[in-house]
Amino acid sequence: MTKIANSTSRKVLNCSRVVTCSSQGTAAATAVMISDGRIESVGSSEIAETSSDEVHDFTGCTIVPGFVDCHDHLAQDLDQEVTGTVRYESDAVLALRGAKNARVLIASGITTLRNLGDRNPVGVSLRDAIASGGLLGPRMFVSGASICRTGGHAWTGQSMEADGVDGVVTAVRSNLKLGVDCIKLMITSGFATIPTRAEMRRNEVRAGIEEAHAWRRKVAVHCYGGEAADWAIAYGADSLEHGGLLEDEQLEKMAAKGLFLVITTGTGRFCMDSQYISAVVRERIREVVESRIPDTLMRARAAGVKVAIGGDINHGVPSDEMEALVTAGYTPIQAIRAATLAGAELIGIDDAVGSLESGKIADLVVLEGNPLEDIRATSRVVAVMKAGEFITSNPSPNLTGSNRIHPKRCCNSQ
Repeated sequence: MTKIANSTSRKVLNCSRVVTCSSQGTAAATAVMISDGRIESVGSSEIAETSSDEVHDFTGCTIVPGFVDCHDHLAQDLDQEVTGTVRYESDAVLALRGAKNARVLIASGITTLRNLGDRNPVGVSLRDAIASGGLLGPRMFVSGASICRTGGHAWTGQSMEADGVDGVVTAVRSNLKLGVDCIKLMITSGFATIPTRAEMRRNEVRAGIEEAHAWRRKVAVHCYGGEAADWAIAYGADSLEHGGLLEDEQLEKMAAKGLFLVITTGTGRFCMDSQYISAVVRERIREVVESRIPDTLMRARAAGVKVAIGGDINHGVPSDEMEALVTAGYTPIQAIRAATLAGAELIGIDDAVGSLESGKIADLVVLEGNPLEDIRATSRVVAVMKAGEFITSNPSPNLTGSNRIHPKRCCNSQ
């Protein structure tokens, strides 16, 4: 039941429970009050209501913060990536696919996205179109094209090729010229080959990280493990993406330095059933997904590694990553925090989003059921709010033109 008054700027959302994800813990709350796009207060359903309030009744539901996806490629779907056909597609086709996927993501509850690699300038253009209100989707932070060696992983689609220290530094600067928010380096091979094989040299990895940090941009590295992970950790990469084959010592060093592991398990499960991948490779992927990655996540939890989530090319299914964490021994609240506050911290915007606290931007998701008892409830999305406005199927400036948040320009170069 919803009571809506005319010309109101205050909204009251009543529900059965609120998972705040704040650092202080999960409050026993059943209502959220929103004013001018920001959270005014979180409390009981007895929050004072006035005749001018817009009141929404979500009895039986749970309200959680908007999800933060820290690794996606909006302009690519699985078929185009594994076949390499994305190489031949125009920027216009990529942008249209990205616009389609942006809608998919926000409908799933993802209100903030870090897009880690699409052909320049597609990702930047999608980010700016959403920020201006011309396109419906999550607020975006982008790396520009990923940087790989000549012929390296994903060279056909999302990456720009660079060799040697000077080449990598030039590639970083080329992305910075476009106005990117972070930098992405492809330092190991991909899932379907030998994922721990280094594809950059040590001095190239160091040069890329140091150059990005010099300009106060965080660095994400595509890295499953192996010696390249040692280099990335030593030189202070802010996050290791995928990371399913990391060793105990590497995880311990990551925890000590506060570096993030961004998990992307859904794409692997997606690949296991793809007709475009050979049976031999599918079985290799299955062994990694079903055995190695869960083991790595359990060891990461024991080591105290910070974890965030990413969809990669498994667009708009954040529940897959939360379920993977719970399967690996994380509690439901730990999994939800990985998908909200932890992701906001990694991007550098946890002062503005990621938890339901007074003064923060009102990004939230209404879920059917109780995700603290059944993490699968994170897939049962009833409603999504971004910056205090419910998202509908009809994009309009007042629904999508939310405040652009600028990440804290943190340089984490140890």
